[in-house]
Amino acid sequence: IYTPTSSLTQLSLEPTHHLPEGETSTYIDFYLCEDRLCLKKESQDPIALTSGRVKVSNLEFLQITTTTPSVQINLKIDYKTLAEKPEYQASVNTTFTVSLRSY
Repeated sequence: IYTPTSSLTQLSLEPTHHLPEGETSTYIDFYLCEDRLCLKKESQDPIALTSGRVKVSNLEFLQITTTTPSVQINLKIDYKTLAEKPEYQASVNTTFTVSLRSY
């Protein structure tokens, strides 16, 4: 985890493998671009990881300090619909934790 740019709304990673040719370090960021979850690799344009048919309405990254660095991710995704009927509306609110590995 690259802490200088990581925050509640952005997770920055400094991977040690699969570096760009001639580089000794690189960075990968996860954050919201408007209402989509995006991934951005250093010196590249962001890539949307979620469909345009859904809206990410909450994204939080919480670092958990243990013997193994971990991140808790809180994510809420709503289905975009123009229909007013409740049966056409959907939402998911999830929390999960990932632990980082190093080789």
